[in-house]
Amino acid sequence: VNILLIGSDYRASIQGFRTDTLIVVSINKQSGVVTMLSIPRDLYVYVPGWGMQRINAAYDEGERSQFTDGGPGLLVQTLLYNLGIPIHYYALVNFGGFLKIVDTVGGVDVAVNCQVTEYRIKDPSLDESDPANYYLYTQPIGVAHMDGATALWYARARPVGGDFFRSYRQRQVLRALYHTGLRANIIPRIPSLYADLKEITQTDMGLGDVLQFIPLALKMSDTQIRSRNIGPNQTTDWVTPRGETVLLPNPDAIAALLDDVFN
Repeated sequence: VNILLIGSDYRASIQGFRTDTLIVVSINKQSGVVTMLSIPRDLYVYVPGWGMQRINAAYDEGERSQFTDGGPGLLVQTLLYNLGIPIHYYALVNFGGFLKIVDTVGGVDVAVNCQVTEYRIKDPSLDESDPANYYLYTQPIGVAHMDGATALWYARARPVGGDFFRSYRQRQVLRALYHTGLRANIIPRIPSLYADLKEITQTDMGLGDVLQFIPLALKMSDTQIRSRNIGPNQTTDWVTPRGETVLLPNPDAIAALLDDVFN
């Protein structure tokens, strides 16, 4: 079962948005293995009906054109066409929703293995376009307990390694969320929390769809959660005729990676 996790930069004050975080969570019920696969936002792909574009533009194109099932529908078709990955469910969250999810479980413990220094907004409610609302923040190496605002900053920062290392940190936070949920005994409370999560998450997963994974989640060990990404070994930097810096997919390398992910 493949679930597409989508992180968007949606803000009520801005028209349109991009889906800069795309992570396919592939759950193999038979083996009990879960694989997280990050797809870079700049991957240059064919968007059905629209031509060649960055993959992070597909969702917004689908929303604006009223594609079948809207943004999720066009993004799912784009993944299927270019990578051959069938998506069975999706869940989309914006910055505010992500922050609330982390705070709902009481924060997460993340093993920071590379120091991150980047500007951070003083308060999530402040205007992001005003430089005066930022200060330089450093997250040192070590296990750090992060509240929602810190986890959001950590998952968005791009000072080291660009998007590839940022996607690694995003998968780190997801793994930490899973462990925190187990420790906090969140799983038995899923039925009561579901209504709250539906308010901050857009998804086609009903409560019954979520409950089917609980037996696996309760017995899964950390070694059964794998982390992969389409990275520099599977892509080539390129500048389009329009002057856009994108990542061209290397078909053979991507095919080998997907074979590892799904087998």
